[in-house]
Order: sequence, then structure tokens, then C-alpha cells
Amino acid sequence: TIEEPELVSLGGVSATKIAFHSPLSTIGKLMVDTYVLEESGLVGPPGEEWDGVKGDVKWSIRLYDWTFCGCKTGGGPNAATETAEYIDIDIEISGKDGAPQKTGGNLKQFELGGGINLELSDQVQVDGAWVSMPAGFPSMSMKGGTTVFTFRFPRFVTEAVYDPLITSGAASTPTPAPTPVPTPAPAPVPT
Repeated sequence: TIEEPELVSLGGVSATKIAFHSPLSTIGKLMVDTYVLEESGLVGPPGEEWDGVKGDVKWSIRLYDWTFCGCKTGGGPNAATETAEYIDIDIEISGKDGAPQKTGGNLKQFELGGGINLELSDQVQVDGAWVSMPAGFPSMSMKGGTTVFTFRFPRFVTEAVYDPLITSGAASTPTPAPTPVPTPAPAPVPT
């Protein structure tokens, strides 16, 4: 289901939100909220906020109403004894000029081409508390010629939420102050 756009606040930053949600078979539900920033400001998880600018796209992946293995339903003959620790979500993300490229030594920032960057976090909100994803996540890999980002959600009771950002990068590029050009002093005119 895709909901109608609505104006919301992301920690004090105005944004237009479009929500998509769907059941995933009988095991749980997925919601993807897409936010188009209406103004500049800090957005993202605590300690990893990004300088978002008007027009940037922030999105969140929310898993909820989940039935994990070990609950005696689904999962085959060992469902009662198996215990799931994580849920991995794979998302294909293409760049304008091909595969996304890491920017410098930053393992959580990728260039998508055309001046657009993908900003990732290793934080996931689990049952209302921010925690780190397991080491090595999020990760990027190539599968069948496409770039796949894997986000690992730890086991939760109520819900788990992940919040990345697609940005033009305009806020992170400081604008240099103009260099003053000296004005020549008038030369005295001999009389």
C-alpha cells in the first residue's frame, strides 16, 4: 500500500513523507518511508547525523510484526528449536554512471554519480533503542552485475528501523568566501 504524501517533521526538519508498507508472506511486515527534505538541517541517527539540504531524500526501512524462528510456526521441521538472530535486507542501488563508488576512505559514503551521494549509518533502532549493526554491516557487494547493499537488523520484539540518506552533497561542500580584489588607489595627477 502506498499512502498519500504528508508534511512531517524529522527532528525539527520539515519534509514530505510518502509511506509504502506491505506484508512479507506470513512472517512480518515491511514499511519504507521516503522523505523529501523541504529545508536544510541535521537528519539521521544520533551521533551520525548528516547535513541534509532541501531536496535531499531520506528514507527509512522499518520491520515490524515479525515472527522469528523458534516460535513453532513456519520455518520447517526445526522451527521450534531454531533461533534467528538477524534479518538481512538486500537492496539494489544503481548509480547514475554505473555502480556506486566509495568516497575516499569513508566506508559509509558512496558516490552515485551526478553529484549525488548515498550516506549510510551502522546504527539501527531496535525496539526504540539505537544500537550498532554487527561488524561489517551495512555491506556492499556485486551480485549478477548489480550493486547490492545488505542491511543487517538484529532480532527485535516490536520493530527495527534503519535510516539512510541520498544527498546532493551541497551542504557538505563549503562555499569559499570571495577573495577581495584590491582597488587601485588613484595616482596623483601632476599640475
